Amino acid sequence: MSQTASKALGAPDANRWKALVFVALAQLMVVLDSTIVPLVVGMVTGSAQIGTRLVTRIAPRLLMGPALLVAALGLFLLTRLETGSSYAALVLPGMLLLGLGLGLGLGLGLGTGTAFMPAMSLAAQGVEPRDAGVASAMVNASQQVGGAIGTALLNTIAASATASYLTDHIAASASGRSQLLVQMQGMVHGYTTAISTCRTSSSATSGSSSAPTADRIPQGPREDHRMKLTARELNRATLARQLLLRRETLGVGEAVRRVVALQAQQAASPYLALWNRLADFDPAELDAAFTGHAVVKSTLMRITLHAVHADDYRAFHEAVQPSLRAARLNDRFTASGLTVEDADALIPELLAFADRPRTSPEYEAWLGQRLGAPPKPEAWWGLRHYAPLLHAPTTPPWSFGHRPSYVAARRRPVLANPEVSAESLRKLILRYLGGFGPASVADVAQFALVQRGRVRKALQGLAGDLERLEGPNGEELFDVPGAPRPDEGTPAPPRLMAMWDSTLLAYSDRSRLIPPDYRKLVIRVNGDVLPTLLVDGYVAGVWRPAEEGIEATAFHHLPDETWEQLAAEARSLTAFLADREPQVYRRYAHWWRKLPSAEARLLSGK
Repeated sequence: MSQTASKALGAPDANRWKALVFVALAQLMVVLDSTIVPLVVGMVTGSAQIGTRLVTRIAPRLLMGPALLVAALGLFLLTRLETGSSYAALVLPGMLLLGLGLGLGLGLGLGTGTAFMPAMSLAAQGVEPRDAGVASAMVNASQQVGGAIGTALLNTIAASATASYLTDHIAASASGRSQLLVQMQGMVHGYTTAISTCRTSSSATSGSSSAPTADRIPQGPREDHRMKLTARELNRATLARQLLLRRETLGVGEAVRRVVALQAQQAASPYLALWNRLADFDPAELDAAFTGHAVVKSTLMRITLHAVHADDYRAFHEAVQPSLRAARLNDRFTASGLTVEDADALIPELLAFADRPRTSPEYEAWLGQRLGAPPKPEAWWGLRHYAPLLHAPTTPPWSFGHRPSYVAARRRPVLANPEVSAESLRKLILRYLGGFGPASVADVAQFALVQRGRVRKALQGLAGDLERLEGPNGEELFDVPGAPRPDEGTPAPPRLMAMWDSTLLAYSDRSRLIPPDYRKLVIRVNGDVLPTLLVDGYVAGVWRPAEEGIEATAFHHLPDETWEQLAAEARSLTAFLADREPQVYRRYAHWWRKLPSAEARLLSGK
């Protein structure tokens, strides 16, 4: 200690101690640098060894409390520090157990390391994959800001306590030796005071961290009680609800109700979808259902044509209206010279005109008379997709030809009413989960093409009616109570799936049925979804009609037994198509030139 510093220490003014206190603290930091190795050892052991093992077995929130108590124990040991304390008996174990307090400024110890994994897990829980980068940046920024604030705060507490101690005791020290001792005692007192503050904070936090917290969707079961499902269990749940584990004996209307919605922009696909799901399916029954409006076809989820049960149509249309309105009464529509307000005024009159099936030219002529001038194409384009118009059956072989006719829905949805739309979205979610669940917020939003915020709000309103589960990657899933969830070992027979089969498009996580390596092979860049081979519940290849049967292309090797089962399906499908359209999907054959093939076989239709 310099002579100048000694004179400063002898001064009575407390403010003059503060400058020297920071010099003293810097000296102590040099000493602590040599003792930080136990902190690093504790961090590696707690985070990389203990934390990673426990966080996969115990809910993160339940780990936080015990971990912070370990940290508090380390801080307690360090509060017993005196000028003559033993490093091995006090400092070393204290540094090993050190948690949140000094760790904010100097590093992480065992308690913090163990708390680190569950803390990170909790911080990132429920974050959607596309938001993971933002979430990670926010967590890292919080760590850096917390560390800076913690260091400044603890040093301020230590400096104030040290200065106060020196003010009270330095005057009684006559000799330089005794003054040096008081200086060291003052620094120890300052740091033990700061550590005591950290210990109190860590102990309080350990209690609150183990207490139940509000889930992202309130009122559901506690997170640590949720059942965790494997990927295959989710796959089997979808197959069971979509009638793909065995062909069922059901009427067409009930089958459509059970599977919720059949994607229908390709006219044959709803028929092939039901052929895959029903025993002894007669396509004439679906013809009659379309004609009698028991099953209706309209622009609905994902702004795409779907066939749905008539009882579901009104709620489904009301649920997705905000998306339809934004996507179809947009700049393209207003480029026609009409406004959104014009559309709202025109639609009641349009629906009155649509009292019977009419073609697009008829509607465009009516619109021209109504406006006093021929409308631009964009006007009818926007109105026909947004207004509650149904596709009316026209021509064989699949009820709907290339020149559609439209008719007003018998039970007309309420338009442009946010409250009605919100209530109907809750109904849609319940129906979706019954047919496709369990599912996440992202899955629901993908299926309906609605904003995730709307889905979360709707799920809040349904919280008391739903089960909450955990997916294979820790994602939060929702389901309706009592819905089938078969064992993952349940056999799944091979199927020749229709183009655009809804099961392939109903999830944000398409790996429910499509292996990630095959996704771009079956879902083409322009949106075409090829007819697929479903083997053991997962897409394994594609198929197309051939002159003498079905050409099946597998993306990986399939056992002979599987090929025999696919051949039986091919014979049945060939017979089904024979009276309607033997070369169904022929216009999409060009994609086969761009597909890899591990094995291709012609499955005879005889």
